[in-house]
Amino acid sequence: MDHTQIIKNRLDKVVSNPDTRDVVLEDYAFTYHSLGLPEQESKDLARKVFSFIEGSKTLKETEDKIREVFATTYVGDNNIFDLIKLGMADRVNVVFSQIKPFLLNIKGKVYDYGMGAGQVTQKLKDELGLDIEGGDVRDFRAPECTVPFVMLNRNVNNSGRIVDVADKYYEAAVLTNVIHHEEVNESILKELDRIVA
Repeated sequence: MDHTQIIKNRLDKVVSNPDTRDVVLEDYAFTYHSLGLPEQESKDLARKVFSFIEGSKTLKETEDKIREVFATTYVGDNNIFDLIKLGMADRVNVVFSQIKPFLLNIKGKVYDYGMGAGQVTQKLKDELGLDIEGGDVRDFRAPECTVPFVMLNRNVNNSGRIVDVADKYYEAAVLTNVIHHEEVNESILKELDRIVA
């Protein structure tokens, strides 16, 4: 099964399970409200996003529908994408300031495991001069991210993700807001132990 189908299956599982559905729906509404959308509109948007997840057959179809509604939902002069980007800038600065002290003396290669859009990874490269590359289950990099991408692949027995590099290839690794995405958390730590000297 390819990674996009795995992601779609996880989304379907979340929206079909009453224990997780309400919590995630509330979380989505809270996020949209935090971006400045009025409370009722935030709840409506969260329900609309859930309807896209439930009504779409593929991850691409779900993403396309969400992109369309985010591009046409405005708070003042900014659509949801603009607001997320502004909010992410603050998050990037917070994460960067938290991990910077641990990377100041790194001279070798660094890997960002689960880099997402790559804003933190790019900032580490630009401001600390790190020789860094990152990866994820698919290439989510933002257009402004120029950091090299190394795909996280499923390992042979399907119990986690691997980076296709030699043992101890990197001097350091970065792992932020990722571990909860993997069903077998220990597999991430084992892989980092393998690839970091």
